[in-house]
Amino acid sequence: MQLRVASITDRGLNPNRTHNEDSLLVAEPLFIVADGLGGELAGEVASHMTIEKFKEFFEDATRENGLTPEGELKVLERVVKRVNSVVHEEAQKPEFRNMGSTLSILYFYMDELLIGHVGDSKIIRARKGLVEQLTKDQSIVQQMIDKGVITPEQARRHPMRNVLLSCIAHKPDVDVFTRETNVQNGDFYLICSDGVSEYLTHDKIKELSESGQSPEEVCLAIKNVVFDGGAMDNMTAIVIFVDALNGAKN
Repeated sequence: MQLRVASITDRGLNPNRTHNEDSLLVAEPLFIVADGLGGELAGEVASHMTIEKFKEFFEDATRENGLTPEGELKVLERVVKRVNSVVHEEAQKPEFRNMGSTLSILYFYMDELLIGHVGDSKIIRARKGLVEQLTKDQSIVQQMIDKGVITPEQARRHPMRNVLLSCIAHKPDVDVFTRETNVQNGDFYLICSDGVSEYLTHDKIKELSESGQSPEEVCLAIKNVVFDGGAMDNMTAIVIFVDALNGAKN
């Protein structure tokens, strides 16, 4: 499999946000974005620890047992729950009280894609002109969308858009969204924190995925969109173009 990848992260323009609480991991075939919660240094610690522990525990799990067609999502879920338990324990310390993190994982496995997700960071795919969010937000506004109370566009500016129903470390156990899907030549994937998705529309993602720009140029274009919109939160994005598969699918 041939991938072209770039990433970008920035504190943003909000003067009240003095730290970048987002973290990311680019370790092909594993890609992760985590958005820390809790303010001060707690959010930064939470997102960094979440990614580091996931990488450690996932490597341990796959080294011991590998991944099987029947069990890869169960491995992913089990590892995320283990991460949650460890970070939750750390969050009981007074200096880290109330810290937490989102977690969005994308893992290329043969010609399949494994997804693990907690919170409201997003994994989005553009394929043959169709843009689709592959994760489901664990948030109040997503509940309202599901019930038909508001539209996805209204959710982008809703005053409760940042209220999560689930995140790493807030409880001893966590609900984990998992998904397996196929990968095709020409796919474009975006993993991002809500500091990006708040400003980046699906139409703009489609445009960028078809622009012919390099991943690095796409990342800079995403940053420009976010900063033009005000960049009131930390922003993080990983951009992935799939150029070739082991067994080509078109």
